[in-house]
Order: sequence, then C-alpha cells, then structure tokens
Amino acid sequence: MLPVRVEALVAAGADADIDALLGQFALWLDDRTAPAPTAALATCRAIVAEAKNRSDGRTPSVGVHVNVPTRVRMKKDSC
Repeated sequence: MLPVRVEALVAAGADADIDALLGQFALWLDDRTAPAPTAALATCRAIVAEAKNRSDGRTPSVGVHVNVPTRVRMKKDSC
C-alpha cells in the first residue's frame, strides 16, 4: 500500500507529504527485521528518485513496478 500512496503523492506534487511519510515509516522500520516493509520503503525511494529524474529533464528509467517478472527461472545445478 505504501508505494501506491507514494505514487499518488508524487503525481500530486506533494513533496513535503512524501518526505514526512517516508521519514515516519523509516523511523518505524528502524531496528526491525521485516523484509516486506523494507522492500516497500526501497520501492518508494525508487519511485521518488525516478520522479526527480523526470523533473530534471532526463529520460526516466523503466518504471519500478513495470516489467518485473512474476517468476524467476532458476538454472538447475548439474551436480
């Protein structure tokens, strides 16, 4: 849910709200071992970075959540 909210705030140009939200979330996450929230925070930071790249006039990178394979095929060991 957090990445969706950050995308909406980016679209609205609410930079102060994004900073506050991610700051509060990072404080909550500090000293916790929680893979999903940690990944959500990293995704949000990537969304913000991509938006900043776009505002700088540079070509944006591929979307954070676009073209991500749902399955990864692992190569079987020959042992």
